[in-house]
Amino acid sequence: MAELSLCLDLERVAHLADTTVGSESAFLEALSSIRSAPPASLNATALWLLTCYHRYQQWSGWAAGIAANLPDNASEALDMMEDADQPPPPPLSGIVPGNSRWNYCFHSRGCYFTHENGTGVDVGYWGGAVRVFDPYYYLRFLQSLSSPPLPESRLVRSEPMGWFWLAELPRLELAGYLKGDYQTVLTAQGKQAAKVLGRVADKLENEQDPWQQAALAVLLNDLDLALHLLPEGSGAATLMATAVDELLRDRAAALEARVNIRTCEEKGARNYLYEKAGMGRRYVEGDCREALKRRPVDRGVSLALQLIEAWADSRFEEDLLALLESCIGDTTPVPLVRPSCCRMLMGYYHPSLLPATSKNVLLRALNQEARADAGENALLLYLLDREAGMEALRRCVSHEVPHARHRACGALALIGSADAMGVLSDVGTPEAMVALSIMNDMPFEPPPEPEDKQVKGPVEQRGGRSMEDVFASVEFACEYFEQTYQGLLRAYRA
Repeated sequence: MAELSLCLDLERVAHLADTTVGSESAFLEALSSIRSAPPASLNATALWLLTCYHRYQQWSGWAAGIAANLPDNASEALDMMEDADQPPPPPLSGIVPGNSRWNYCFHSRGCYFTHENGTGVDVGYWGGAVRVFDPYYYLRFLQSLSSPPLPESRLVRSEPMGWFWLAELPRLELAGYLKGDYQTVLTAQGKQAAKVLGRVADKLENEQDPWQQAALAVLLNDLDLALHLLPEGSGAATLMATAVDELLRDRAAALEARVNIRTCEEKGARNYLYEKAGMGRRYVEGDCREALKRRPVDRGVSLALQLIEAWADSRFEEDLLALLESCIGDTTPVPLVRPSCCRMLMGYYHPSLLPATSKNVLLRALNQEARADAGENALLLYLLDREAGMEALRRCVSHEVPHARHRACGALALIGSADAMGVLSDVGTPEAMVALSIMNDMPFEPPPEPEDKQVKGPVEQRGGRSMEDVFASVEFACEYFEQTYQGLLRAYRA
């Protein structure tokens, strides 16, 4: 099935949803009718996303209404957030008045609501207005769902594919269903379409008959879901498997004809890889190799690196070495590229078997100046050269870039040696004190805040960051290193 025009025949979608009956013959008839003249030619992810946007708009509208009616001091806090000349107030949090199942917490960009079941809704404020949709906040919402219902379950993926639905934003905007970028809102046409699609999704969720469920999934262009709903071994399942393969081949060919992964702009490269990766590894593996050849190196390679790391396949070694060598001497390195390449290359070998040529490239890359990645680079350098790495970590704890400071403290907490504790004790910055408290498994007791509520540091005034912000950032860095580097650290210590 080739890519078609971006349109939805809403009347036909609604009619087919209401008239489809549950039997194998009825399913095959519906499949033939829908595939010969699709009423919904956008791909399944775009249709699910449109439906989810409408549902989330209602969630965020509810949360915004609650936020607007919270106590006066909360409203004053929001006013202060909009005034660039005022330092941010401390976070304001509590139980939502009249709804004890929800807690709220104001932060520097809005208000975060948490339900007792873990669901989180983040409402952002921009220029005094509520952002109806922000992709970052929406990803947090999806991740907070312990058991995502339909349609949200069709958008939930493990990393690095958590953002895969971003590729559909430009397509939905082109179709006239959305407008805006990071302040996205549904158009009137989008709301109408989302309501119809939502009714189909609700019917699919509540339907018990697998044949009718599969027909509704086909109606939403989700052939993969339909395949999983059909009785295993049925003739229809075999037919559907063939249809899925055909659809993926056609979509991949259409994408490849439209995009050159080595030369397109950064966002285009990211969206292309997300869409191809959603089809399966066999459709995107070659594209990842090509993405690593983008020069100059830019953020277009980042998703390719994440996918390659998830595959844990050493056949990419030469591609990664070539990319890493091209980054040496780069005065404005792209975040995450160097540490990602080094981490994978070091993980491909037992430390005693790491080739000398590869180790030389790694050391040259890790000894380069870095900004946001300085702390992570220093940890990797420590694994290869203890003395040089510990000295690099000592410097990074007082780095001018907050992210580098936090990562350096997280790395030292992971190392956990007497030398690491000594570095943190000697430096004595707020980040270092937080890391020490985490290492010692003791509650952190922050010192009194300065009168202007800004945390001072040895290098800079830290942008109005409160001690709670610092604690959260260092705690996150510690968790990141625990999850990402524990195995590598154990191997290099053996």
